[in-house]
Amino acid sequence: SHFLKKDDPPPFHYGTHYSCAAYVVNYLLRMEPFSRLALLLQGGKFDLPDRIFNDIGASWRSASQDNLQDVRELIPEFFYLPDFLENNNSFDFGSKQDGTTVHHVTLPPWAKGDPRRFVRINRQALESDIVSRQLHKWVDLIFGYKQRGREAVAALNTFVHVTYEGAVDIDSVKDDVQRDSIIAQIQNFGQTPSKLEKKPFPARNYLSLSKFGKNIDFNALPFLEPLTPPLCIVGAPQKVYLRVALQDTCKLGMTGQSDSACGDMCISRGQLIGVGKTCVLNIPAKKILSFWRIKQRH
Repeated sequence: SHFLKKDDPPPFHYGTHYSCAAYVVNYLLRMEPFSRLALLLQGGKFDLPDRIFNDIGASWRSASQDNLQDVRELIPEFFYLPDFLENNNSFDFGSKQDGTTVHHVTLPPWAKGDPRRFVRINRQALESDIVSRQLHKWVDLIFGYKQRGREAVAALNTFVHVTYEGAVDIDSVKDDVQRDSIIAQIQNFGQTPSKLEKKPFPARNYLSLSKFGKNIDFNALPFLEPLTPPLCIVGAPQKVYLRVALQDTCKLGMTGQSDSACGDMCISRGQLIGVGKTCVLNIPAKKILSFWRIKQRH
């Protein structure tokens, strides 16, 4: 920073971005409408065969060790859509300099040539324990406190300044050429998302049921609770095995009724709430309606 001139842009680690429209189109160009978008992006023809996404292993080596400026991230289709890995439309992408014809995407050996197997195992890796324990660190880089400032510099996580939200006031740029250049850079080279948090995101709070190969994500329980059927455990796998911890008599009901007389039941804030058989719970209104009151109103 001591050598920067007044009009020089701020320094950065990467001149490219981890996600932009061009990357997405390159990954998905074997499918419509992305193939048409790829043609539009390249002036009516596909990109050079050597630059087309064609090999999972080669892309991994480029991003992990061979090219320090290759910081591309995987798009969601890697975890649910095997179709984008096959050239089922038989597009002619040409041949690379070594004579290899660009057709279907070359998969890792463990995929055994099956795109569906590749996506399935990729999804399992995403949901694995090791990723669950580290995922919040990625969130800190993209959406959290390591996105900008000193923490971003320490984490080697800074990009061209125009990619950040609010870094450039487009309306104040008077030079038409410069304004168009900035807009084109943002559109073609990526844009950093809004910063959501100024402190570290917490790690996923999950329980691993190693015996059954299932995980319970406790952070998601409040969102899953309304979707869970009665008498089911919120957030638990489809098959849940319970062990009896203790035995006791549970007495519910109203005065004058037998212990077995029970009406509406629900779980609220971890506590079981039950009312008599002539009553019904109205949780949103925080009321208990009895049968004789309902009968009087009608």
